[in-house]
Amino acid sequence: MELNEDDIIERLINCCGFHRSYATALVRSEGKCEYCERNLLCDRFEYSVSTLDHLLPKSKYPECVAENECNWVFCCGPCNSTKHTWDPNETVTPVASPDDLRHRRQKLILAARCYIKKRNEKIHDPVWDCVLAAMKMPQGG
Repeated sequence: MELNEDDIIERLINCCGFHRSYATALVRSEGKCEYCERNLLCDRFEYSVSTLDHLLPKSKYPECVAENECNWVFCCGPCNSTKHTWDPNETVTPVASPDDLRHRRQKLILAARCYIKKRNEKIHDPVWDCVLAAMKMPQGG
């Protein structure tokens, strides 16, 4: 018998003690970061850097949108850190309601992916450059 998404979510809640928001986001993403598509279930280390993000920042939106399950994004820690409180509504027509969020979620995720990619391309980390130089590794990685 093959389990459907709802069955898997219930198993994660009942057997693993997951909060519904985390279980729902994990199942919806199929275990991949929804921003960079990194497989977060390939091993324990990758899973340990998984986190839950609010697509529309909780700090900027009322509870009715911030706690909507469509606003939960399973992602890796580095992407969550890079996105931080950036609001994808700044680049597209603002979401007006929880139902609107459901319909426009994928466009908002694509906007967040672009933002994260551009931010990561611009980051210059002198400490990282120093570590690479000390280890005699080529810079730019």
